[in-house]
Amino acid sequence: MRLALVIGWNTYREWMREKFFWVAVALSFLLLSLSTVLGQLTFAEEQKILMDFGLSALEISLLFVASFSGAYVVSKEVDKQTCLLLLSRPISRTHFLLGKWIGLIELLLLLFATCSLVLWFLLDSQETSWFFLIAVSVFLKALVILSFTLMTSFFVRPIISLIFGVSIYLVGHWLSDLSYFAQKSHSQVYVFLADALGYIIPQFYRFNWKSYYFLEKGIDLVVYRSMGVHYLSWVLIYLFVADFLFRRKDIV
Repeated sequence: MRLALVIGWNTYREWMREKFFWVAVALSFLLLSLSTVLGQLTFAEEQKILMDFGLSALEISLLFVASFSGAYVVSKEVDKQTCLLLLSRPISRTHFLLGKWIGLIELLLLLFATCSLVLWFLLDSQETSWFFLIAVSVFLKALVILSFTLMTSFFVRPIISLIFGVSIYLVGHWLSDLSYFAQKSHSQVYVFLADALGYIIPQFYRFNWKSYYFLEKGIDLVVYRSMGVHYLSWVLIYLFVADFLFRRKDIV
């Protein structure tokens, strides 16, 4: 495990030097600034707009970093065969993969902590009792996307893996709509496909709390715990499959 942590720290430092990460940081702060400006143009909706746009900015930036880094973190080292320098030492592929994953989590945590703290200071401190729980749910969603794109990068090209990551994010939010339209079509095939997607794709729509309503009303903690179990279960499944694929991948 110590070797995985060392690889994780080096991965974090390496990706901190990537321009795309700072583009994501700039994008998130640009969207936060835009939400502040839009909120000030209204009379009674400033907090609502700031919360809704702010969390959307956080989620978009995390999605961008998670999908891009997850798609490229191992594939670029396999293509250049730089990973052979580490794998020639007494380091298993599992520890190598886990280290890369940990390094990207550190990268996401930095972005998450920075943006969420800025948004928290912008909001009224009396109305943010649920803010960090909502923000953590956004971070866990990005963790699912990171693990998924990391897994798919072992059997498709990185750009396709990135597209898959964005696609599963969108479909995971559209599952309820797809099920509704399938029921309206009265087609058993469409109904079956919609139900099947609910079992093979994370159900992001069930835990979509990035709005001012949930900041005011709160979240049922039982549902919140089920969200954590749901997301972390998908993370473990994707990591298990990624490890299985990586251990059988020919990189020479």
